[in-house]
Amino acid sequence: MKGIIIICCVCLILTISCGKKGNPTLKVYEKPFSPANITSFHRHDGIYLFWQYPVQESQKIKGCQVLKSVDGGVNFKELVFLNPQELSYTDRDFTVGNNYYYKLRCLSHRGVLSDASEIIKISPVKPPEKPREILSTIKNDSIEIRWQIHPEAKANIYKTFEKGSYSLYPINSKPLSDNIFIDKLEPSRIVYYTVRPLWGTQIRDEGISSDEIEVNPAFFMPSSPSGLTYAYAQEKIYLLWKENPENWVKGYRVYKKSNPEEEFILIAETSIPVIVDAAPFASTTLFYYVTALGPFAQSAPSEIIEAITVQDD
Repeated sequence: MKGIIIICCVCLILTISCGKKGNPTLKVYEKPFSPANITSFHRHDGIYLFWQYPVQESQKIKGCQVLKSVDGGVNFKELVFLNPQELSYTDRDFTVGNNYYYKLRCLSHRGVLSDASEIIKISPVKPPEKPREILSTIKNDSIEIRWQIHPEAKANIYKTFEKGSYSLYPINSKPLSDNIFIDKLEPSRIVYYTVRPLWGTQIRDEGISSDEIEVNPAFFMPSSPSGLTYAYAQEKIYLLWKENPENWVKGYRVYKKSNPEEEFILIAETSIPVIVDAAPFASTTLFYYVTALGPFAQSAPSEIIEAITVQDD
């Protein structure tokens, strides 16, 4: 009876084995991918590390180690273990003038470590001093920012729509050698800027940011309209003036009075620099002026003109 049972078990094992296609897979025990394209930059408050990892492979790992060496690229020690979605780390334990070495390894869910990434060497130096004398000027279609920094330093510009919250990446494509930056104006919302100085080194060596610059459309004041003139024909007064140079001007308001003792009253609002004022008129001499409309405020008045409604025979 025991022999029959053994024979049946052997047959069952052979049957199960014959139903499989090849040997059992060992993919779950393969080494995970290594982090790639490690980059870094140094600010006054830390050494910032960034890397890439394939999204489709990140599900196969438990996380990644960030390792650091302070003695010539040997005797690496783990700084932190990060989850697969974290692709950056800031090391705040450093001293300018020293050399630091970093590499990364990832750990699979089965406890298998990847090969180490490339080693990067970082030698932070003291960044330039904080920018001073920050000035901003609103132009017709742009904002101009100027600053003063160390003559050998360059600058990066940071921009945000949320006060005090800035990206790690500047809006300029490369460090600025001239102490001026011109950006497109945002007439519909408040914008904030800061300037950071840096040396022209490979790891940026970026210093403390300037005071924050607030650009608020509520304070955009258009220039006064100019060239206001008129023509009288067929019992109508045609008012014309020059278009304002500011691209963010939304329109114009026209004010009128019938004699010098009266107060001016608003008679029209227009998006183009022309209106027609039709009869009947309360006087043979009428007075007009025009203002330009910014996002929230209007300009000072144009010059006042007198329009005569009597035609010579």
